[in-house]
Amino acid sequence: AILTDGSSYPSTGFPIYQKYDGADDGMATASFAAGTLTNAMDCMIAVRRDSAASTILGLAAQAVDSLSYFGACIPDTDLSAKECGTPTVWVDGVQLSGGTAVTRGTLNTAMTVGGWHILEYRDLDLSAWTALHFARAYTGFYFNGAQGGILLFPGGNTAERDKARAWLAAKVGVTLP
Repeated sequence: AILTDGSSYPSTGFPIYQKYDGADDGMATASFAAGTLTNAMDCMIAVRRDSAASTILGLAAQAVDSLSYFGACIPDTDLSAKECGTPTVWVDGVQLSGGTAVTRGTLNTAMTVGGWHILEYRDLDLSAWTALHFARAYTGFYFNGAQGGILLFPGGNTAERDKARAWLAAKVGVTLP
């Protein structure tokens, strides 16, 4: 398939992937009833930032101007997650400082530009969310890199969480501690 910027990617076979230009792209689920997702959810995303621009590396509850999101990455002191409970944040298997109040600046420092990382939010409360969107949370926050997989699942199972993290890391070539 040929993209609007003239580049191409395989539309069949493995891997099939989406290409983001960092301007207006995204990925979303169909709508679902509130309560379909629960509290105590974990999410892992294999992601690479291609620029230092403001970005949303996680998910949002709606595609445009969402106040419910996690994974905001910009050098400031606002929280990296809003209206999704009080999750802890991990990058490449290491918990970030800030406990359940990790800032966008802390995430910005941990998610270095140009390298693949496994971003992990543990103990999300998504019970009020009715949709999931990747790549944009609100004006100015567009994803600007590569996404190698998103895993969203009920949390609390350390052994399964470790397996999921290792699988994502192997998929994109991240060396975990």
